[in-house]
Amino acid sequence: MELSKLPKVEENELFPKLPFKLSNVMHWDTWFEALKMVCEGQSCWEKVNPDIPSSMDNDYFLSPRIITEIECYETFMREVSMIDISPKSKDSLEYYLSIRNQRTKVVQVRQSKMAAVRTWIVSSIEPSVYLMAKENITDELNAMKYPPQTPDPLMEIEADRISLRRLVTHLQRKFGTDNVNLKDQI
Repeated sequence: MELSKLPKVEENELFPKLPFKLSNVMHWDTWFEALKMVCEGQSCWEKVNPDIPSSMDNDYFLSPRIITEIECYETFMREVSMIDISPKSKDSLEYYLSIRNQRTKVVQVRQSKMAAVRTWIVSSIEPSVYLMAKENITDELNAMKYPPQTPDPLMEIEADRISLRRLVTHLQRKFGTDNVNLKDQI
């Protein structure tokens, strides 16, 4: 992939601007602390933390699934069983749609925060490092056939299938001081 195909990055005043771009092991500790600060500020560290195993549920904020009419009615009946009313099927659908819309909006906000973190990561590492990491992770995912499709139709940024956790884990394996011989990087 060419450097010109990198995502456009806009500077964000809310995120720390580092005096370097991650390109070697000497930058790792400072970069990782800045990443953690960015993620905690966006309330998404649990989706990026490389110490947590990668999975669809762990790595992404997923939209609520669409349920069947029967599931909708059963859920509604459980919810309103404490209230003394006689619900109708139409009421259950309206109730479900309002709850689903609320949950979807929450997911959209969280996904936009993840997109902001992704933008910061891309802007804070050397472009060649990002491209190599993206290529390596894509190869791994293709070999695993994971995930078979975009995890969530609302995820425009995540369409490349590379979760932030996988990206950070890859960078940690490459640059983390616990995993790298310093002589190899100098």
